[in-house]
Amino acid sequence: MQKISVWAHQWKMSFNPDPSKQAVEVYFTKRLNPPVVPRLIFNDTPIEVQDHQKHLGLILDKKLAFDIHLSEKLLKARRGIGLINKLRQFLPRDSLVTIYKAHVRPHLDYGDIIYDCPGNATFTEKLEKIQYDACLAITGCFRGTSREKLYLELGLESLADKIGRAHV
Repeated sequence: MQKISVWAHQWKMSFNPDPSKQAVEVYFTKRLNPPVVPRLIFNDTPIEVQDHQKHLGLILDKKLAFDIHLSEKLLKARRGIGLINKLRQFLPRDSLVTIYKAHVRPHLDYGDIIYDCPGNATFTEKLEKIQYDACLAITGCFRGTSREKLYLELGLESLADKIGRAHV
């Protein structure tokens, strides 16, 4: 770290010029007893260690479990479904589907190729439940209505099918 600081000073470069944003590091490990890592110091400032950090909209936690990321995305998607519920009586179905595709589905899609591991059905099922709830909000149908029929009627594909195609 010292060599990088000297090089930056020599070439009149500065790293992390915004003092309000401190440099942060996250140690990724799935070990029950993580190794003791020495504290890093850069430009005479200790680098803060955190349990998770957001990079390009994807929240990475120290165990790469993506639970925090998924919780945040599901919360944002539920807000979009709330908007659809309020607008259902005023807008035609096509407009509601467009609102879903613009304000809910991107939260379900972003980063899914990274955190959806084969054999981990819990992520996909949580996302699928949100899409099903959105379909219920758009159509006004009751819970228990066939998921496949709703998707077919609205012209949507299952998230599991979409993710499965991306893995191929």
